[in-house]
Amino acid sequence: MTDDVYKRYKQIRDRAFGILKFAKRQSFSDIEFLVDEEKRLAGDIFERGIAHIPNGVDRNDIDKILLNLVNREKDPTEKLLKQIQREAVIGIDYELDLNTFRILLNSCTDLSLEEDPYDLDDETFFKKYDQEAADRKRKFFNE
Repeated sequence: MTDDVYKRYKQIRDRAFGILKFAKRQSFSDIEFLVDEEKRLAGDIFERGIAHIPNGVDRNDIDKILLNLVNREKDPTEKLLKQIQREAVIGIDYELDLNTFRILLNSCTDLSLEEDPYDLDDETFFKKYDQEAADRKRKFFNE
């Protein structure tokens, strides 16, 4: 895994962990306030997938949609990153515990768990997404 691919993987992983922690502590229905609409509209698999979770779309249907998007990708590196995004969405939807979620995402890479450290107790991303959701919710209800 090149440094660039690892950097992109970490961005996906960190966002996914933050959203999973947020959803477990706050509400899975509030995930809708964390969806990056710009990225979703541009076709980002992760954003498209998490947008379906609070809307009650069946897990199997979400998985089929995301799998179709992954399978359309021709570039092997991009396909790997999209597969990681797909696994992240499915893991969030299944409300996996954090350690299992870490192992799931890591299993998509050629890294050992030691080479892919993640502090499961880190609150940085949770706090970021908690504030982001609160701001978007306020804006939504005040409009």
